Amino acid sequence: MARYNFYLKDKKAKKETSIILYISYNSKFCKISTGLKILPKKWNYKKQKLKAQSSKSTETNNILNNILKQAEITYLSLVNEEIYITNEILKQSFKLNTTPIKKLNFFTFFEQHIETQKQLAKSTLSDYRQTLNTLIEFQRVTKYMVDFNSINLSFYDKFKTFIIQNQGYSINTFGKRIKVIKTFMKDALDRKLHKNIDFKHKDFKTTEKIKKKMYLNLTDIKKLIVTEFNDKKLEEVRDVFLLICLLGIRISDFHQLNKSNITKSIEGYTFNFQCQKTNNFQNIPIHLKGIEIIKKYKYVLPKINENTINKNIKKVAELSGVDDEFTNTDGTFKKYEIITTKIGRISFATNAYLNTEMPKRSIMVITGHKKENSFDRYVQAQRPPKHKEIYKIYGDLS
Repeated sequence: MARYNFYLKDKKAKKETSIILYISYNSKFCKISTGLKILPKKWNYKKQKLKAQSSKSTETNNILNNILKQAEITYLSLVNEEIYITNEILKQSFKLNTTPIKKLNFFTFFEQHIETQKQLAKSTLSDYRQTLNTLIEFQRVTKYMVDFNSINLSFYDKFKTFIIQNQGYSINTFGKRIKVIKTFMKDALDRKLHKNIDFKHKDFKTTEKIKKKMYLNLTDIKKLIVTEFNDKKLEEVRDVFLLICLLGIRISDFHQLNKSNITKSIEGYTFNFQCQKTNNFQNIPIHLKGIEIIKKYKYVLPKINENTINKNIKKVAELSGVDDEFTNTDGTFKKYEIITTKIGRISFATNAYLNTEMPKRSIMVITGHKKENSFDRYVQAQRPPKHKEIYKIYGDLS
């Protein structure tokens, strides 16, 4: 067994000297600093503590008692774990047991959590980073202190006003920021960094104003297909965009469209890949026009980033005569003015729903949507009910 004693570093000192804890074990001595200093004349050598009449004696002696208790716990733990004890191991273990864990504040946790989520899609990480930056700016401008315990309905209202009125963003942007905040608050709660559950309140909700989106119909897509371009760059942009329309894939998965991920069967060609955003494995049948485009490039498709496509697809669509008017809450536009890579996926989902008998769930397997309400927001038209199905409701009433 070990013995524990407190000694003064210099009992003859005329000024304050350090109190040292001596641990005697297995014919060894380990000295551990308590971090406390006192005048030798105030020390009770027999009881090994500060004299009762000394100022702050109760407080100091309580600290010494806690240090002694932690030293005993540390030593017994090492013995029970059958660890060969040395002075270095004893000191390190004692320090580990007595050093308070630094509590992460809201912003520090937010930042660290983003850094540990590198496996997520770039768009998701971008939402996280934008939310963090918005919260920092919100605190700076409004002087509202953002912390785990201050995320409540009062924060919700002030944050909503800040995003919509101060920053001039839409209710959908506010909804995206709240969604991220709820995610981080839940993760922090799971890690016992706080006990605040106000973010779970029914009124602390994500909001979204569903906005009508443009899609390309069959006529539009055929216009893109038949148009010839003298500019190779525009032709490549057109072909990449068409493949997104024909397969319904995200631009983030386009780089996986190569010979090693394409299989051939009696029914046709299939694109087999692991979705970057969801990590799900998907198998998408390739349209005949799609495989024609892929073979045109001998399975080595143009490497074009999303910004370049979005910049040039407008010119491509304009030259192709994709110029019907489209109107939503933002105004009235020519289709070519607002076309982006995302329109490719929206066009696939909408045309698949309108022009085939495929069940909604089957289309969702291709687009990678997990929730039906998310898919419904993607599809920009509804299948009209068939007369014969309506007639079946009541049968022959004659």
